[in-house]
Amino acid sequence: MTAAALKALSQANPNGFVLFVESENTDTAGHANDAASLMHSLWAIDDAVKVALDYQRGSPDTLVIVAGDHETGGLSATYAQKDLSSMSSSNRFYTGDAQLRMLGGITMSFKTAAGKLGKKPSGDALDALVAKHFPGFKLDPDLREMILTQKTLERNHTYAVQNILGRMVARQTGFYWGTGGHTGEPVLVGTAGPGADLFRGYQDNTDFGKNLHRLIEAR
Repeated sequence: MTAAALKALSQANPNGFVLFVESENTDTAGHANDAASLMHSLWAIDDAVKVALDYQRGSPDTLVIVAGDHETGGLSATYAQKDLSSMSSSNRFYTGDAQLRMLGGITMSFKTAAGKLGKKPSGDALDALVAKHFPGFKLDPDLREMILTQKTLERNHTYAVQNILGRMVARQTGFYWGTGGHTGEPVLVGTAGPGADLFRGYQDNTDFGKNLHRLIEAR
C-alpha cells in the first residue's frame, strides 16, 4: 500500500506531497495486551518504512518521519517466575529469544479469540482454542475462571478475554502489561531527510505539529 501510494502521488504532484501511513493495530494490540499481534504489526511497519527509505534514495529531498501518537498498555519486557513454588533467583527466567519464538507460534489475535468465544464462553471451547492457537501456553486455573466468568484483572482493564489471555502470555514469556489503556510514556520520533533537525530532542507533542506546519508552509 505504501509503494502504491508513493507511485501515485509522485506522478500526480510534481511540487511535492504529504503521505501519512498508519498501522492502527499497534494501538488495538496494546489495548488487548496482545504481544504477538503487536509484534506482527511492528514487522509490517518495518516493511513500510523500508519502502519509504527506498523511495527517499531516489528522491533525496524527501523527509521520512516515523513516530507513534501515544503508548498503549504499558508494555514491559521483563522477567517472570517459572512457577509459584519458590521466589529464588533460580526459579526466574528473563525474556529472550525463546520467549519471542513462543510469541511467533501464536496463530490467533486476542480480539479474534474473544469473538470466537463470545460473551458466555464454555470451558471446552476455551480449552480447545488455547490448545490450537496458543501452542506451548498453559492457561492457569485462576485465569481460566476469569475468562469463563468474564471478569477483568483490574479496574484499568476493560477487555476481559483479551487482557486475561495477555496475562497468560505474560506469565510464560515475561511480556507484561500495566494497563488496557493509554499511558503517559514518551514516544520516540525518528527522522531522515531535509528538516529532520526540527524533530530532535525532547519536545512537547504540540511542537511536533507546529514543526510539520513550518515545513509544509515553506513549500
